Amino acid sequence: MAEESALKKFIFKISQDKLAVSLCSVDPAGEGFNAFVEAKEQLKKLDVTYGVDEAILEQKMDQLEIGEEAQIAWGKEPLDGKDGFLDWKIDTDARAKFVPAEDDDDVVDYKNSMKLDLVKEGDVICIFNEATKGEEGKSVLGTQIPPAPGKPVNIILGDSVEVVDNNYKALSQGKPSFVADKISVMNVLEIPGDVDFETGNLDFPGSIVIRGGILDGFKVECSMNVEVYGVVGDATIIAGGDVICYGGISGKEACIIKGKGTCSAKYVTNANIESVGDILITKDSTHSSLNTLGTVKSQNGCIVGGMVTALRGVEAQVLGSLTGVKTYINVKMHYESEKYHLKLNALLTEYYEYYIRYAALLRSKDIPAKNFNEISKAIEALKSAVKEGRIIEEKIDGLVGETNGIESAPVQVNNTLFADVIIQAPGCHKEILETVKRKLTVLEDFQSGQMVVK
Repeated sequence: MAEESALKKFIFKISQDKLAVSLCSVDPAGEGFNAFVEAKEQLKKLDVTYGVDEAILEQKMDQLEIGEEAQIAWGKEPLDGKDGFLDWKIDTDARAKFVPAEDDDDVVDYKNSMKLDLVKEGDVICIFNEATKGEEGKSVLGTQIPPAPGKPVNIILGDSVEVVDNNYKALSQGKPSFVADKISVMNVLEIPGDVDFETGNLDFPGSIVIRGGILDGFKVECSMNVEVYGVVGDATIIAGGDVICYGGISGKEACIIKGKGTCSAKYVTNANIESVGDILITKDSTHSSLNTLGTVKSQNGCIVGGMVTALRGVEAQVLGSLTGVKTYINVKMHYESEKYHLKLNALLTEYYEYYIRYAALLRSKDIPAKNFNEISKAIEALKSAVKEGRIIEEKIDGLVGETNGIESAPVQVNNTLFADVIIQAPGCHKEILETVKRKLTVLEDFQSGQMVVK
């Protein structure tokens, strides 16, 4: 090697990032070194103290031709830190996802195929993974090279969320949200447009705000309030709180609205409304069933057709119409009692049918053996019907008891009371035979036991 090296000269090149040293074979007439010992001395002069492989250096000094080069020292590259991240356990997209629901005929039920990702109390929404610092590197000169640290995740703790051991957990039921670095569990679900096939039916453990309307045949259910800015079609709303329909209710045959708070609407057409609180209608109610334990108020409009059952009274500009359509107004009555009465009447019909069948069998002189089973079934059916009938009677008695504390439930008309309006209270009844055009009040007269116009 010594003889061959005498015909060669070498220099060292240090990379710009100080992570590599290369041996370069140069013109023997130029400057450089040609002995291994000289090479080691040259490295020392260059302050190269890390990563030199002397065996490769000696080998390459023997192998390289003029103009060639080879790396003989390696620094240690820094290992950059990893960015922090959130490991999501549930989708925070506010839009519903399509999850096919099939009926018994393998037909996709699109109305019930759109699902929201919801959480309940205690569910893990995501796991927080912190950014790492990384590992230092080392140059061939022996100096430390700092790593680039990972970028941290900026998180703001929102409503109904807690952090336990880097686990972000829900403190209540609702829809998880991650907006502007804030993790929250929303108890208000906002739908930017209509409730239709894109959203499917909605069932949410909180309040729902619908910026559009609700199309025919769809159902919206929640544990708190429902607000609808568009028109409610022939749809169903079931709310644990208030129902507010800014755009009105336009049903056909199957529009059902049930709420445990106040129900308010711009107008109501062909709807069945049940509300624990007041029913407030800005304009008209036509051919609808309005049922409340409070008051029905249509201060700027009329109530035409259908039936109103209001425990605490009714107020409207106009009751009835020129067409003579029947409009029924029930006050001081619990709307559930009418349902129970209908159910009781159905049971009484069943009683009679069972009685006729049972009595006919007993009148027979010779009862075939096969009829004993029929008699036994009829007796059991009668027992069951009697038991259910007693339960219904108890419920009716309880509802009547609730209404006994209501002293007065007036029907107030601010403009016109048309003929063919029928106003009832427990134990009294009044059918309006002639139209009255003035402000008036119809209420129960306790002395006469009649409904009177004042």
